[in-house]
Amino acid sequence: KGHQPFWSQDKTICLIFNGEIYNYVEIRKELENLGHSFLTSCDTEVLLVGYQAWGMDVLKYCNGPIALVLFDERKNKLFMARDRIGKSPLYYTIYHGALYWASEVKCILRMAGHSSFDINEQAVYDYLNYGWRDLDNMTFWKKINTFPAASYSWIDTCKPVSHESINSQIKQYWQFPQSRQSTK
Repeated sequence: KGHQPFWSQDKTICLIFNGEIYNYVEIRKELENLGHSFLTSCDTEVLLVGYQAWGMDVLKYCNGPIALVLFDERKNKLFMARDRIGKSPLYYTIYHGALYWASEVKCILRMAGHSSFDINEQAVYDYLNYGWRDLDNMTFWKKINTFPAASYSWIDTCKPVSHESINSQIKQYWQFPQSRQSTK
């Protein structure tokens, strides 16, 4: 019953989510202890209810590969985020003044047409020579970016959108630990 797009019970928040939350059962129990109720047993609803309870801090609770885009009608904003390691993909572009996103670049290319985007020769070179892919959030096509791992962004749907406006709003919510934790 986690079919998407997934709407909040009051129909003010819409979530599109790719991946899975390994610890969603534990998060659900914590949310139930806070008084929240659920209509399904899916991790999608846990993510949405977690957002309602904690806002963007829900990302700190989630273990597993996730990429999400959420529309909060009350704020007139989109919330985009990606898991800590960047396992679940999230690509985006601005095309004819509108934001498009997908979990695969081919979806964006199909929508806009392959000829709508110039080839990013540096990205192709890096891949063919070094096996590097999506380095610095660049793809093989100019103007199609990878949303950064361990990051989120709020996008005001009432204002014009651009790559610059999105990039300036991207915030990192987690950093890879500099040292290993000791079990001693």
